[in-house]
Amino acid sequence: QAAMTSTLSEEHRIGVTQSWEAVCKNIRDNGTELFIRLFEEHPEYQEYFKELKGYTMDELRTNKQMRIHGTRVMHALSSMIDSLDELDVAAGIMRKTIDTHFDVNVKTIVQYEDMFALMPQFMKDQAGDKYTEAAAAGWKIVTDVLISVSKERLAELQAQKAAMG
Repeated sequence: QAAMTSTLSEEHRIGVTQSWEAVCKNIRDNGTELFIRLFEEHPEYQEYFKELKGYTMDELRTNKQMRIHGTRVMHALSSMIDSLDELDVAAGIMRKTIDTHFDVNVKTIVQYEDMFALMPQFMKDQAGDKYTEAAAAGWKIVTDVLISVSKERLAELQAQKAAMG
């Protein structure tokens, strides 16, 4: 969190916020698109979703469960972006996301790294001219910090699980 506080300039924050606002104008479709890209890049992740197994990418684009999950993720990301001026809130939202996903077998940082690795191209494609150089630099800082928060929380949860036997 300290890294984001010291390196996320006002220009970066504005770039991140404005690019995200452009993406959120079509939150359901863009949430679905983010997961389509994840599943295209990492088909094994589709298996984590029992209600999405066996569907083609075209079928997933209109699948109600896919649209629900994509929308929920976009709203969680929106809450984090809206909280860039209160980093403890943004980090708390990410920790809560880790908690709920840990319970359904997303227990390593790799899945989060893979999702966040999609963000530069996704944002460029979906936000258009709102994805400026400042936005790109800001998104890099934000995703690096969210990955760091995720690693810390996953380590805590893995230690708790190990202690419980």
